[in-house]
Amino acid sequence: MNLFVPLIAPLLLWFPTKDGVTASRHSRLTAEPARVEDSGRNAASEWLEAALPAIAPVAHQVRIEQRVILRISPRPGAGRQNLVAAMPAARGASRIVERPYGECVAVGNIAAVQAQRGSRLLLYLRDRRLIAADLEKACSAQNYYSGFYFEQNADQRLCVGRDRLQARNGAKCSLSSLHQLVAVADD
Repeated sequence: MNLFVPLIAPLLLWFPTKDGVTASRHSRLTAEPARVEDSGRNAASEWLEAALPAIAPVAHQVRIEQRVILRISPRPGAGRQNLVAAMPAARGASRIVERPYGECVAVGNIAAVQAQRGSRLLLYLRDRRLIAADLEKACSAQNYYSGFYFEQNADQRLCVGRDRLQARNGAKCSLSSLHQLVAVADD
C-alpha cells in the first residue's frame, strides 16, 4: 500500500471538495496553499491524510573516506647510472655489500626508484643511501620500470609484508626484505 500512495496522492488533489473547488485550482486562484476545512473534507482527502503518515522518511547516508596514494618515480637515467657506478670509487671503496636495514623505510626519505634484475628494486634515499628492496618471489621488478604507487599509512612508512606496491601496468606486489647497500674497502 505504501508504494501506491505517492502515485495516487496527486490524483486525489483533483477531486472536488464540498464547495466544488479542487485543491489545486484553489491554490492557483488565491496564491495560498489549499486549506480544506473540517466541513469541506471528502473521503479522498481523509484517506490521503491517513495514508501519508504511514510513509517512512527517506534517510540518506554519506560516507567520507580519505585515501592518499603516493607515487615514487624513477630518477632520470644519467643521474641514476652515475650514482651507482661512482659509489665505490667516490668513497675509496672497492666493493658494495648488503647490510640488514630493518622492516620499514620512511616514505619522505625515498627520492627515486630503479628496477633491477629479477625481483629487486633500488630505492634512492634523500640522504644519498641506497636500499635494495626485494619483492615477493612471483613478482618481477621490470613491472616497476616507471616507478610505483602505494597507499600511504598513518605512520608514513613503507614496510615489509604490509604495504603493496602497484605498478602502472596493474601488477601488485609486497616487499619481502630490505637491505642497505654500503661501499666498503677491501683490507
